[in-house]
Amino acid sequence: MRLYSSLGFMLFLGACASLTQEQCQNGDWRGIGYSDGVNGRPESYISRHFDACSEAGIVPDTAAWMAGRTQGLTLYCTPQNAYSIGRAGREINPVCPASQASALFQSWDWGQEYYLIGQDILRLETEQREIERQILLEYNQPTLTPAQLVTLSSLNRRLRAIDREIYRLENRQRRYATAPI
Repeated sequence: MRLYSSLGFMLFLGACASLTQEQCQNGDWRGIGYSDGVNGRPESYISRHFDACSEAGIVPDTAAWMAGRTQGLTLYCTPQNAYSIGRAGREINPVCPASQASALFQSWDWGQEYYLIGQDILRLETEQREIERQILLEYNQPTLTPAQLVTLSSLNRRLRAIDREIYRLENRQRRYATAPI
């Protein structure tokens, strides 16, 4: 049993490796750094490459990796990318120069607003489907009691309110549909 646990742990570690053995052996450290920069990975990320390549006895070329990462960060640290990150509901990694922070945060915030409004719309649509399902299951009868009619009327009012709120949010979301640049 202990052997299986150790084997499972080793497989788990392998699945978490930053690079494959083939990538380590290929040694395109500038390209690997570039990819890491484009993805906003911090300088400390190279330690994961050291760990991944140690089994093959390969040591990453730190200087080439840093040069590639620096070049890749020029694509990561753009207002358009910050907007895309916010719109996807993710956080910006703190890897960009402080001089760009204000513009990046403004763009990220704009995208984040789009995302959050979308989440509100999804929540309302879920509530809407649940009410519609409830109406179909509980109130789809030829005759209803006075109490059921009152509840059905209340549910229908809530559906109309949800429709209005979704419409309002969709209009508001359109304002944030593109980056503010």
